[in-house]
Amino acid sequence: MSNLTIFDKCRDKKIAVDYQIRPLGACPEYAVQLARWHHSQTPKECLQERIDLLETHIQSLDFPTTLVADNNKELMGSVSLAEYQELGGYRASIWLTSMYVKSTRREQGIGSALLLAAERYAQSHGCKTLLLYTHDKDVFYGNRGWQRVSSHVFSGTTKTIMTCLLDER
Repeated sequence: MSNLTIFDKCRDKKIAVDYQIRPLGACPEYAVQLARWHHSQTPKECLQERIDLLETHIQSLDFPTTLVADNNKELMGSVSLAEYQELGGYRASIWLTSMYVKSTRREQGIGSALLLAAERYAQSHGCKTLLLYTHDKDVFYGNRGWQRVSSHVFSGTTKTIMTCLLDER
């Protein structure tokens, strides 16, 4: 693993990083920890269902997929991309899901790097538009070029739907 430098558009500066971003398929040993993180954020599904879902990400060649940030010793964060046939009134769309950065690693540019990696991955697989929903991170995504589309109620909670046009990147 080599040190990288990324450009954080939000902070308008270069940041040296000591981690890599790679598909979960390259490090499947992280699946259980990721499932625990995701489960702690939205515990409505059982933990085993989340583990089983991540197993499909490990085996997929395109979507769904999960990208992880790690330094070969520590899992620092992850983001997933999944195709939903219908969600929030959108049909057959690719959605950015399950963005998570370990609490001790936040405010270090890892979330921005994961987001950029997910956008590039989607674009390299022919995706022109990404969608996501959030209940509290719309400012984070907005500062990185995502646009608010609407609000919908999912599982009893109002979420903001946002979009990113990858052709404009």
